[in-house]
Amino acid sequence: MIKGHFWVELDGKIIDPWFEVYDGIIKLKGLTNEKVYRPASKTLQGRMIKTHILAKLQTMIKLNMNKKELAKVSPAAFCCDTNAIINKIKHPGSRIVYGDFGWKRKDGGGVYFEFEHDWNGKLDGPELEYVMKTLGLT
Repeated sequence: MIKGHFWVELDGKIIDPWFEVYDGIIKLKGLTNEKVYRPASKTLQGRMIKTHILAKLQTMIKLNMNKKELAKVSPAAFCCDTNAIINKIKHPGSRIVYGDFGWKRKDGGGVYFEFEHDWNGKLDGPELEYVMKTLGLT
């Protein structure tokens, strides 16, 4: 399972598609449009690329998909591994990165990571306080 996010970088520029669902997340969570990317450790990136990107590539090879066919595939929300592979093909010399992805909060309360590798599936601490406040429960 991927809890974090894959994206592509080329010459210091992040290449990552935008999806309409992000607009809803931003509105619902009280976020700005300012994206925040936080790369994972090199060890974790290597493990995630091996277990997800290489596995996905093996499946694509078994399906006899070539680079030309893959470059025609449209990006899809919540398919960051596939999107990263497609962008890597479209942007030679780029590299795939794994880590956390989110947006800055409008209230200045830091960053909300919608896709966070180390998230334990529970709301606690500042995140719980923020949700409770947003829902008017405090």
